[in-house]
Amino acid sequence: MANYYKGIKFAFFTLLTLSAGMVFAQNKKIDSLYQVISNTHVDSIKIKATIKIAREWHRLPNHDTKDIEVASDAVDIALTSGDTIYYSRALDNLGLLYRFHQHYDIAVPLHQKAYELIKNQEGYSIDKMIFANNTGVAARYMADYETSVNYYQNALKIAEEHSNPLNIEIACNGLGNVYMNIPGQEDLGVTYFERALSTAEKSGNKRGMAMNYFSLINIYDTKDDHLKAREFLNKLAKLNQEMGDEFGIGLTQKLFGISYLNEGKELCLAQEYLLESNKIFRSINNVAQEADVNYHLAKLHHNLGEDAYAIKLLNEAMIHAKELKNKGLIISISKLLYEIHKSKQDYSQALTNHVLWRDYQDSLNLKQQQIEVLALNKQYDLEKKESEIASLKKEQQISSVRLESQQNKLKSRSAILILIAALFATLFIIFFQKSKNRRFVEKNTAIQAQLEKERIKQTYERSLLEAEVIAMQMKINPHFLFNSLNSIKLLIQQEESSKAISYLVRLARFNRSLLELENQSTHSLSDEIDLVKQYLELEKKRFQNDFSYRFEYLNVQEENLHDYCIPPLLLQPYIENAIWHGLLPSDKRSKEILISVTKTAKTLKIQIDDNGIGRHIKPMNGSKNRVGQGMAITRERISLFNKTNKASIRFNITDKTNSSGNALGTSVLIEIQQPTETV
Repeated sequence: MANYYKGIKFAFFTLLTLSAGMVFAQNKKIDSLYQVISNTHVDSIKIKATIKIAREWHRLPNHDTKDIEVASDAVDIALTSGDTIYYSRALDNLGLLYRFHQHYDIAVPLHQKAYELIKNQEGYSIDKMIFANNTGVAARYMADYETSVNYYQNALKIAEEHSNPLNIEIACNGLGNVYMNIPGQEDLGVTYFERALSTAEKSGNKRGMAMNYFSLINIYDTKDDHLKAREFLNKLAKLNQEMGDEFGIGLTQKLFGISYLNEGKELCLAQEYLLESNKIFRSINNVAQEADVNYHLAKLHHNLGEDAYAIKLLNEAMIHAKELKNKGLIISISKLLYEIHKSKQDYSQALTNHVLWRDYQDSLNLKQQQIEVLALNKQYDLEKKESEIASLKKEQQISSVRLESQQNKLKSRSAILILIAALFATLFIIFFQKSKNRRFVEKNTAIQAQLEKERIKQTYERSLLEAEVIAMQMKINPHFLFNSLNSIKLLIQQEESSKAISYLVRLARFNRSLLELENQSTHSLSDEIDLVKQYLELEKKRFQNDFSYRFEYLNVQEENLHDYCIPPLLLQPYIENAIWHGLLPSDKRSKEILISVTKTAKTLKIQIDDNGIGRHIKPMNGSKNRVGQGMAITRERISLFNKTNKASIRFNITDKTNSSGNALGTSVLIEIQQPTETV
């Protein structure tokens, strides 16, 4: 049902896609705001104007990180001014822009700090609700549901106290989205969505009604209750008709088409809705939405086997996507073109689109890295300025004391000797106090360091016990667990506390995941892949990123893998062998593992490829027997699974070589055969 939200994202993207005249108007507005700043000495006016400039930059296409840079300037001005309210507003605005750039890990602490600065101050209820709701949103996107629920509930409490229907609706909608992502809490999520919708209806907030219709549409479509989802789509269509919103009408028509397309039934009806949507967007000259509709029409025709027409639609959509510089749409289109050309065995075109897809994906990743570096620099500058301001205030206080002392001295010449004595006494006290403070700081630092070492030691010992339990219960290769702990121990000895803690947190999370599998004979393939990703990250961290890995999904979505069950930790031994006995002994500059999941008519294939040294070369450290034992255990587990389940698993290991017989790596193919009645 991600397509519904994708539709919403395109709606907002369209609103932000401006004509040349509008861009000129925004540039003019930015210039006028800079003029306001240059003509005033009032800090509050400067801060408000700088925040507005940051948001205007964000509305401009191709703004890169200029919006974040300007928003950071607003934070600096607010910090220097000493005004807590404007400082919190500037922090919240910076967090909002990082959120728009999908850097939720940076946005959360900014929103939290903004809220914590003013939560105990009288008044400012609107600011408190906004900051709390923004924290909830950013934390929800990070899947930090505990933090998200906490701040959404704070916002809801304040909104209820002040009878603010808009923020009641926002908080309830946010809580609904959180609980929908927590297993077993879906009904509570629906309750909050219904309350949000009821609040919006009572207050006549049609935009809020539309937002909650979208949420409920997503819920029921996710549950494959497409009829219920389309009931809310009909309500949304009626609402857009009442508002006379042509864009909303076109979007609703598109969502109807996507709903029928996802259901896989009445594809002709899906086509009618998508064509009607395309007609509306063409009439209002909305190129972005028209391109997105063509993309979904292409998917529909591809499903019908009409690949030639699907390619034509995708090429038209690609032209518009490149004109709009919409990297997300370019990636989606090139992926689908790659799949179509590959299925037609047109490998030249398939390769061209695969390269295009990867290039745009890499450009997005590069931009994300640039934003992260910018955030780190800004965070350092902010902390430095906070420290400098605190020192400046302290110096001002000392200067004030000295000035007062001099004024008192001048009032009475007869008391000059007493004042001199007092001055010496004061200097002695200051020296004594500074010495005392220095000793206190040194003592406190030593205590903190000792506590930190003890905490790391306790965590290490606890993880060691967990590792021993897992090694006995799960029959996982104990060398991996204990070697990981030895790596952590080395970091502790080298006083690399932050790295040790980071490694421990990852290892503890992996251990807990394994312990949860103690009494399970099978679990979903989706859960298995999550475990594999955790394991790969641990090994990458341990071996200092000496290798890389990636996942590919063909004819299947990652979220649909929960329909397939396999024994826990079935894939891990193969991947461990690929790392230890294929990649690490290799002298290649680029070492990679590719895990691909492909769905066919009757089977699901999982292929693990590495470009290591192959199996013909002697394994590292004479571990051949351990490899054989691990494979023997795996074969026994597969045999037991095939005897006790309707589904069956087959596997095959192939040594890859070139035409000269030189080893190119190893390929492991695992096939999951579903029962006939479930295919």
